[in-house]
Amino acid sequence: MAAWFGTVGLGSDTGGSITIPTAQNNLVGFATTHGLVSRTGQMWSSPRQENGGPMGRSVYDCAAVLDAIAGYDPADLPTQESIGKIPEKSATIRRESP
Repeated sequence: MAAWFGTVGLGSDTGGSITIPTAQNNLVGFATTHGLVSRTGQMWSSPRQENGGPMGRSVYDCAAVLDAIAGYDPADLPTQESIGKIPEKSATIRRESP
């Protein structure tokens, strides 16, 4: 992403695997809370600590990806906790001033 080979990517974070590389490469990364994003298909090093999240060149790009990947996945039981807690409005919608 930093070399412009991709707009966004998905990462897996146990102890800084999203936040550290993004900070060192002038990127944005969202290390999400446990259960917000499905871990299906990821290789886990610690099932109770592993979280997935988007990485990209802008907050907008990461927010758009998070809108698409957040939510319940019957194949990953911790995502049950996200039911009813995800905002109805997209994080990418620009708020109008009153």
